[in-house]
Amino acid sequence: MTEEKNSYFSILNPEVQQFIRENEKIDVVSLLLKKNKKNWEWNEIATQIEGRKKLAQKINSWYNDTTIITQKLALEQCSSENIAQLKAKLIGNGKKLIDLTGGFGVDTYFLGQNFQEVIHIEPNEDLQNIVKYNFEQLNFKNITFLNQKAEEYLENNLLQSDDTIYIDPSRRDAQGQKVFFWKDLLPNVLQIWHHFKKVQKIMIKTSPLIDITQGINEIPEKPSTVFIIGTKNEVKEVVFFWENRNEINQNDTKIEIFTIDNTTKYHLSIDTTTEKNTKVEYDFPKKYLYEPFPAILKAGAFQYFAQKYNLKKLHLHTHLYTSEALCEDAQGRIFEIESICQYNKKEIQRFLPDKKANITIRNFPENVAQIRKKLALTEGGNRYIFACKNKEDKLILIICKKIDEKKINFL
Repeated sequence: MTEEKNSYFSILNPEVQQFIRENEKIDVVSLLLKKNKKNWEWNEIATQIEGRKKLAQKINSWYNDTTIITQKLALEQCSSENIAQLKAKLIGNGKKLIDLTGGFGVDTYFLGQNFQEVIHIEPNEDLQNIVKYNFEQLNFKNITFLNQKAEEYLENNLLQSDDTIYIDPSRRDAQGQKVFFWKDLLPNVLQIWHHFKKVQKIMIKTSPLIDITQGINEIPEKPSTVFIIGTKNEVKEVVFFWENRNEINQNDTKIEIFTIDNTTKYHLSIDTTTEKNTKVEYDFPKKYLYEPFPAILKAGAFQYFAQKYNLKKLHLHTHLYTSEALCEDAQGRIFEIESICQYNKKEIQRFLPDKKANITIRNFPENVAQIRKKLALTEGGNRYIFACKNKEDKLILIICKKIDEKKINFL
């Protein structure tokens, strides 16, 4: 066993484990400065304490098992528990799940609950040893661990039609820079695609920043569905999915949009031609203003969003919507408009005597910092300003207050 492995597993000492549990909220910098005389792996203890904080945020059910070993970088890159559980429902069940990029094992574990047999492939032996140990604590037994690269496994194993493939490729190059194209990912999905000839189900997790249209066009085979998964504040994952590949897919790729907020799930479903064929009306701001969730904007469902909720759009390139009557079902932030004014300091301060506001820009030539400086506004307060263009291409400021979500009955 290498020295690095010893440092990981030395924390299983019961006394060390108790110390970690009792000091989970401690500042690790101060901990390292105050090392006591015990001959412990203090850097690793600090890493575990930080890891448990992240575990509590992302994978709460694992956090409750105090014997789980964390790994900082792997935890930062892995899916959260609620997203992994959603993907488990989307991928369905089957005979064998092959996770070609096993990593910290979060997706392997939650997706694998639906399969008779699971294979975790990971070239980093130290990381895989941690996963082995954790899965033993979680009593997850129907799994085989292979310490090798995905390409090596595929060269030596002929995939069958009842296999299911899951891939979460590395999205950083040798210099640590983020990459977004299929050809730049590791493993290179384009180069290994020929191995998937018989496989009926493939799921690939990609970057939230991927260009979906380009991704669909560049992959050798059109996916049946693209899942866009996010929270109310950001897109977390874009997942490409192929199923029933023996049936020629004559239809357009379906776009499934999920916005997850704790246990609540908001959902929209469109296909790639829906947006092109949807007509929308434009209007000046009315009583209510709607800002779609980021996952909806990522899907490019700008016209569809207006049609589905019977809303008017402010401008072709201003992805904000309005209505006279409140639409409680609209999946996004909802505001009640208080006033609309031109882009100048004197007028705006008539409506904001405390000189505070939360500013958002949509189709506007200046950034938030420039707007704050010009209008002499500080951040905060309970008023929101949307700086945008209206349907006549004029710059306007929409001053509004956010509607309490507790009063809204979401889908």
